[in-house]
Amino acid sequence: MRMTRATKTLACLLVLTLGLAFLPLAVQADPIYFEFSAYIDHEDILYIKGNTLQWFHPKPYAAVGRWGCRNEPTYITTYTSFPDVKVMDNVAWIPNWPGYPHPNEIRGVDAWSDPFTGLIPALPRCFEMVYIYYTGRDSAEVQQDGDTIKIHFHDRHGYADWHRVRVGVSVCPVPVPAGLLLFGSGAGLLLCLRRIVRKPGRNC
Repeated sequence: MRMTRATKTLACLLVLTLGLAFLPLAVQADPIYFEFSAYIDHEDILYIKGNTLQWFHPKPYAAVGRWGCRNEPTYITTYTSFPDVKVMDNVAWIPNWPGYPHPNEIRGVDAWSDPFTGLIPALPRCFEMVYIYYTGRDSAEVQQDGDTIKIHFHDRHGYADWHRVRVGVSVCPVPVPAGLLLFGSGAGLLLCLRRIVRKPGRNC
């Protein structure tokens, strides 16, 4: 049975409608993973924002890396595909504490380190935490505050020890521009109608 022109038009519009219904409205990127190893005495807080890291040390114990007059680095590892693709591999960052040069243990005061500004990849402005892993002898709290991640390390034993936290984040989906969807649907409709509309026949 031959389809009429109207039936073909309706079928064409139905196919386009179903196609648009199943088009992704956003593009989802792969998760990013950030891993940090630090030498903690009692508690320290690491802030992650964009491509920066910064330590906050609350009193009264020794600051991160400074227990026993040591000056241990914070080790940074990042992945764009865990565990296969490492971007930063155990990069050692020794924080600078303005006003408290080594071997000062920075006891009895609240202090901020200078920021580290070389985090690659950077923490996206819009993200959702999807994975948290911790190893150590006490605990770590990981919190999201807007475009910032805060990692609060706890070590309530009598001396410092190494702690490691890995955080995975999912980047917010990137919306497909409405103009692109409209252009695609319009182009598809024109092609479809072109196949339906025929030139009128000649009179004999």
